[in-house]
Amino acid sequence: MLEIAHDLGIKHGVYPGTDIPFVATTDLMIRHGTPPKDRLALWQCKPATQRQSPRSRRVVQRLALEERYAIEAGAFSKIMYSDSLPERFHENLLWLEPLRSEIEAFGRSNQLIDFAHEFMRLANSDSIEVCRIKAAKKTGLDLEYSHTFFRMAAWGGLIDIDLTQPIYMNKMLNRSSEAFRDRLRRELLDA
Repeated sequence: MLEIAHDLGIKHGVYPGTDIPFVATTDLMIRHGTPPKDRLALWQCKPATQRQSPRSRRVVQRLALEERYAIEAGAFSKIMYSDSLPERFHENLLWLEPLRSEIEAFGRSNQLIDFAHEFMRLANSDSIEVCRIKAAKKTGLDLEYSHTFFRMAAWGGLIDIDLTQPIYMNKMLNRSSEAFRDRLRRELLDA
C-alpha cells in the first residue's frame, strides 16, 4: 500500500501522533468462484449520504488507494452504499440469519439439504408454514428445529425465496427473480 500511495502521489497516512503508517483495510472481502478461476471481491461500504454529498479530498484519495490495491491484487472492487440493495432485502437477511451455534450444529448437515429440497418440492402448492412442517416430517426433523432449518436454508440460498418481498409464513413462497440475482452477481462480484 505504501508503494501504491507513492505511485499515485497520495500521502499514505500514519497513526495519529506517530510515524507508523496506518494499516489500510477494506470493509468486506470475499473469495468467490472455484480455484483456479476464483477471484477476490473487495467492497467499500459507505452511507447513502456519501453518494449525494461532495466527498472530501481525503475520502477520494482513500477510495483511489483501495481501487488501485484491488487492481494490484487481481480483485474486483466496488463501492457499496447503504441504499444499494432494497431495505426489505436487508431486513429479511437479518431476520433469517442463523446463529453461529445453528451453523455449527446444522450447517454441514445433509438433513438441511434434504429439508430444503423437500421444501422446494412442495413450494408450488402449499404455504411456507405448511411446506416447513411437511418437509420436516418427510426428512425426520424434529418440528422444534424446522423453523431454524427454514431460516438457514432461505438465508443460505437453498430455498429459492424472494428476499426483496415481505415473507408471510401463511402464504405461498414468492420465488426470487433471476434478473435480481443476476444483477446482484454482476454488481457485487463482477460475475
